[in-house]
Amino acid sequence: MISVGYGDIVPKNQFEVIITIIIMFLSCILFAYSFNLIVEIIQETKERKKYYDHYVSTFNRHMRDRKVSR
Repeated sequence: MISVGYGDIVPKNQFEVIITIIIMFLSCILFAYSFNLIVEIIQETKERKKYYDHYVSTFNRHMRDRKVSR
């Protein structure tokens, strides 16, 4: 995740080292944020499916109680 390549291009002075460290740190933050966003989307999808299943179950029970045929 924080690899800069094969090592053929390396920072040569103090300024380049600092910039490289900052870029690696920001890349880690961006990766963590992206991963968290994907997990949130998956959880939201599961919650919506659970709500839908509950709604359909309630509707079917109501129809069965009212003896409505399909």
